[in-house]
Amino acid sequence: MPIRDLRHLGDGLDPLAPFIVLSVMCYPRTEDRRDRERMLSTIRASTGVGKPRAAIMDNIEFMRELSRHAPRAGMAGGLFLTFLQLHARGEPCSLSAAIKRTRPLPDRWTEKLWPVFEPDTALTHMPHSRRKMLDAFNRYLPASHLWAALMFGFQNDRPDVFPDCIEHLPTFLAYAHAFAEMAERVPFDGRDRRVLLPRDIAWRFTLPDDLMQTVELEAQPLDQLSHPPSA
Repeated sequence: MPIRDLRHLGDGLDPLAPFIVLSVMCYPRTEDRRDRERMLSTIRASTGVGKPRAAIMDNIEFMRELSRHAPRAGMAGGLFLTFLQLHARGEPCSLSAAIKRTRPLPDRWTEKLWPVFEPDTALTHMPHSRRKMLDAFNRYLPASHLWAALMFGFQNDRPDVFPDCIEHLPTFLAYAHAFAEMAERVPFDGRDRRVLLPRDIAWRFTLPDDLMQTVELEAQPLDQLSHPPSA
């Protein structure tokens, strides 16, 4: 499985850890490594932490890049959450079924999920067609549990379930890990008969032992989530 160590100097947390996680969420595939470094280079340059490893982008460009990916990656997270609920209800877990349930929801998500991003980008490009939804699911699958956690946080008014700072990151990753664990038990109704998110595909992050958190989750509907559990 792809793993990123977020520890710093043995037992601390890397000051750039939230940005590292966000860059992975935008570029989760193995072949995206250069693009991840390109996103991080602007933060290294502006904060003086670490050395830029790629062409420099400013902070505005970092947020623009995040905004550009959020609508499609958020759709992958939405399909992921829909799969979990289909399985919880004992219904067939197929992309066709998930897309059918998910397609009416993007406009509702836009109001709730994207205020932190550039609104015009999110509203314009959140995919609605089957082809674009499939493309989004396949492209962002390795980080779909991370986007699922982000969507969960927004829909439940949990600002601590969002990777915007070091203080929130352990809680956010705990929810993402819980979603990934759930996905390992959901059969994917495809030709290869794999599970929704195989362990060797999902991104994981190493934190200092004293920052590790665990949460218990149940599959919940995307449009009418019940009271969330406490971290």
